[in-house]
Amino acid sequence: MLDIVYPLVSIIVPAYNCENTIDETLNALINQKYANYEIIIVDDGSTDNTKTKLSKYENQIRVITQENAGVAAARNTGIHAARGDWVGFCDADDIWSEHKLSAQVNCVLTKPEIEMIFCGWWVWSPDEKGVFEVPEDFNTLVCDQYTIDDERSGWIYHQLLLDCLCLTSTVLIRKSLIDKVGFFDESLKCGEDYDYWLRISRITKIVKLKSKYVLYRQHQQSITRKPHEINYEYKVLENAIQRWGLKNENGQRVDRIKIKRRLAKLNFDFAYNHYKSGNYSVAIKSLMRAIIHEPSWYLPWGYLFVSLSKLVFK
Repeated sequence: MLDIVYPLVSIIVPAYNCENTIDETLNALINQKYANYEIIIVDDGSTDNTKTKLSKYENQIRVITQENAGVAAARNTGIHAARGDWVGFCDADDIWSEHKLSAQVNCVLTKPEIEMIFCGWWVWSPDEKGVFEVPEDFNTLVCDQYTIDDERSGWIYHQLLLDCLCLTSTVLIRKSLIDKVGFFDESLKCGEDYDYWLRISRITKIVKLKSKYVLYRQHQQSITRKPHEINYEYKVLENAIQRWGLKNENGQRVDRIKIKRRLAKLNFDFAYNHYKSGNYSVAIKSLMRAIIHEPSWYLPWGYLFVSLSKLVFK
């Protein structure tokens, strides 16, 4: 009987000014029940105490330092340095269950045709004092299960058009697939992960595990952050539709009415954030795009009227 060969997994962590969270993230990665992995930290030009925090881990991690270039560039740097047969990603403020890698690797060992696998996750919010407490049962809740979510697995391009189903910190990708699909688009300041999953979904089936193995940290500052000048998620989605249409490789098609509503909502949400920030000219352009996609939706019309009024009488 042949011995099972457990592949080397490269875990890439882009790190930028994460002194307050990096210890929790790294401790969770180091405590994985799966043994054959390497941790690659890409310090993307941090200006806080991140570098000092990383120095404590010595031989447990590899650190690559670069000038600040954004999360897509940091992940690409990590991919270039990866020695593993598989590549996983973890953001520097998220936390993995100690069973995450073992569950995913065991699954792909039983199904060698898998090239990308992701899992469920918990949205992790702070308590009333702003403290992020790891649930006591987080590491025992699902243990080492690898039941596949059939509804969110397979040729899922058409599903991804309606929602970015994959959280980056949950993903594990075969290195040979990365060689085929290429790298993250560094021109995208956000939405680079969504773009990547869409590109992968045109090449291969994607598998999701039902169990939740990741805590996805929700920061208050992410809610109040100044919105981007470019609607990146809309740009990614529009580019995908123009390039590949509405059907996946298996012939399944997303409903045209649903996609119009999604495009309209992406524009309205983007416009609303700029409206709240007082950037009415950007809001107006996005509201007009929302109306083009769904003319009968009353909300964009109302905000367009108010935004025009505020701009005129500013």
